[in-house]
Amino acid sequence: MVLLRVKEGPCSGMVFKIEKDNVVLGRDSDCEVPISDQGVSRHHAEVYRIGEMYFIRDLGSRNGSFVNDEEVKEAMLRNGDRIRIGGTVLVFEDIPADAQTSLPQEVVYSSSIDPGSTIEFKVSALDLVADMEEPEERFQPSSIHSRYLSALYKMAKTIGTERDEKSLLDKTAQMAAEAVGADDCYILLKTDGEKELSLEAAFQLRPSKSPLLSRTIIKPVIDYGRAVLTPNVSQDERFKDKASLVMGKVTTIMCVPVVSSEQTIGVIYLSSRQTNKSFNNEDLELMVAVGIQLGAAIFALRAGRRQRESMLGLVRVLVEAVDMREPHLAGYSEKVAEAAFAIGEVMKLSEEEKESLLLAGLLHNIGWLGISKKELEEAARAEQDEQRIEYKLALGAERILKRAPGLEKITPIIKHSYELYDGSGLPNHLKGEEIPLGARILAVARQYAIVTKRGNVRDAFMHLNQLTQSGWLDSVPVKALAVAYRQGKLGSSS
Repeated sequence: MVLLRVKEGPCSGMVFKIEKDNVVLGRDSDCEVPISDQGVSRHHAEVYRIGEMYFIRDLGSRNGSFVNDEEVKEAMLRNGDRIRIGGTVLVFEDIPADAQTSLPQEVVYSSSIDPGSTIEFKVSALDLVADMEEPEERFQPSSIHSRYLSALYKMAKTIGTERDEKSLLDKTAQMAAEAVGADDCYILLKTDGEKELSLEAAFQLRPSKSPLLSRTIIKPVIDYGRAVLTPNVSQDERFKDKASLVMGKVTTIMCVPVVSSEQTIGVIYLSSRQTNKSFNNEDLELMVAVGIQLGAAIFALRAGRRQRESMLGLVRVLVEAVDMREPHLAGYSEKVAEAAFAIGEVMKLSEEEKESLLLAGLLHNIGWLGISKKELEEAARAEQDEQRIEYKLALGAERILKRAPGLEKITPIIKHSYELYDGSGLPNHLKGEEIPLGARILAVARQYAIVTKRGNVRDAFMHLNQLTQSGWLDSVPVKALAVAYRQGKLGSSS
């Protein structure tokens, strides 16, 4: 969704949704974006769309049009750009369709519950099955054992296979709430080096901006690793401050620790506002098992991330080696990696796929280390075309990377990024979707980086569109890159 939000001026606070390919900004009432400002011309400027890109063009106004305080006749727009016409400042906003987060903006804590009104037990006392197996058929579908075992199996399967921490937390919150019939489920985790908890995932049957949580319930969970259950909040006479939770219509609460490497790193907090609902001990045991599974998964994901960060450090050393040998390439690989990763984000690829694109972008020039100066000089004397040199680079990269453990998966991305979408490329003349998706994305990122290194962004997209029309590039990642630029996913220097 593309918006123009008025930040300063007589129309401050107004928001205009850009739904047409061309809208005019001005003082006249027939403008799609009418601005009641004497410093604004009747038809001052227009915002128009070409493909996935948005531009602003001054229409010969009296006082000029400015983008980020620079006067422009015509300019590309990206998320966050400040447009000034007359005394009015508008902000160009490009909000992705999936940008609506389920996370409330603020957590409100209540200290209303007396610890004496709760049921607690130590997590270490729970006898858990180490290896979950699919529920046996001997349990009747309606039995509580079958329901809980099925729910735990489903959650354990998701927790064990998810590779993205944010997605893992979101899915766990939803499945946990559904498993015990909770209205709300919040997952709060400690941030690195901090004692305070941060809300990382939320499932709300009826979304609210500020969830009400009991600090007294959470404290023993964090401090002592205890699971806490308050079966019936509404009838508990021992509230110190009934108003906060009663007004929130909370009827039952439970909170369990998220345990990682024998340390409590957070909590899963569930509540219900149903008058006939009361969490029980079986619900609590199920959630304790989920907390332990979730903690183990988070530990594994973070350990993997640290390992990947170490690998990324080694990769950057290799990139520096290429830059030292070929100074004209300095900074180029980083641009390619950034563009490839941004395309992957817009195309909603998995974390693993995006990491592969990042590594492939950084290392796509590694083939230079496998080509001798003599070979390049011979190629130049023989007047070999650029495709032939790229062919040597592709094979050189393959020779180097196949000997590097952990980098084999990016070899086909780099090798086939020199293929052309119409089948006329090298090294294997692959065509269309025969070319791996990662390679098609890397090809677009490489062309974008080539032009922006010596020109501007607009020239780069014109170049990409020409290559798309000629059949050399896949149009899908080209459009995704344009959206990435528009949404500010690329560095301002790109």
